Amino acid sequence: VRDSAQVTQLIDGVQTEHRQALLVSLRYEAARSGEKAPNTSAFLQAQQKVTAQAEAVRSTYGDRLPDAEAQALKELEGLDSLRKTIEEGPIPADNIDPAYGSVIEGLINGLGLGQSGGESSESAGNLLDALLRADTAHASFETSVFAARTRDPNALIEYTGAVGDYEQYTYQAERFTRFASQEQGAQLAAIEHSPYQSVVAQHYAALQV
Repeated sequence: VRDSAQVTQLIDGVQTEHRQALLVSLRYEAARSGEKAPNTSAFLQAQQKVTAQAEAVRSTYGDRLPDAEAQALKELEGLDSLRKTIEEGPIPADNIDPAYGSVIEGLINGLGLGQSGGESSESAGNLLDALLRADTAHASFETSVFAARTRDPNALIEYTGAVGDYEQYTYQAERFTRFASQEQGAQLAAIEHSPYQSVVAQHYAALQV
């Protein structure tokens, strides 16, 4: 569980890169004919951080890197062609989301945290597995809400994705509370009711009208 902190940071980096990828694509779609290509520097910086953190994961685990995690890192490297396509022009969000989502799911699954002891166990592994999946689902939910608010041709697809992401977050958050202490459960609930999350919830509610 201790070494999984490096993977957790990598997952966070991939989530950031995913958001930047959507931003670049949306800016391309919004650009008028003849305008120069949108700035992709933030997207490129996010990629560089992900690459560096992937190396940190390999360095931390060394020979102990699980096969499933190694496969997830290979899938991450496979994003290179998609990254180049995003940099060069608009690409539908429903082509971007599954690619990044699959990489993140692979990184979490590769840790194998929720496998030992079964769901009835109150192990630290199950606790972290539920937390990672809840965090990932909510991050994807926030990204989908953001993209849906643009009202572009992909808005309905993104809204549908947001609904599914929130259902997954709710499930994983409830699973987390089964393994967590009362204090840990309260901390997760407090995040959900933070000012920032209240704004996200308001945007989501507006999309449902």
